[in-house]
Amino acid sequence: GAYPVSQYFLQAKSNSPWSHCALLNPVTSHQLRYAAKHMFNQKHYTSGINYYIAYFKRKLLE
Repeated sequence: GAYPVSQYFLQAKSNSPWSHCALLNPVTSHQLRYAAKHMFNQKHYTSGINYYIAYFKRKLLE
């Protein structure tokens, strides 16, 4: 499930000209870390682990 606060954004997006565009994927280490935490909070453990791996790889490159 989505966070309750995000329902307003998703509703506005679905009624906008960008409704057919996908949301952006995380790119920076900061974004990857928060994506991993989000996946674990949503009980998507495999995706969370994958984002943490990407986060650590990105941190090594920075």
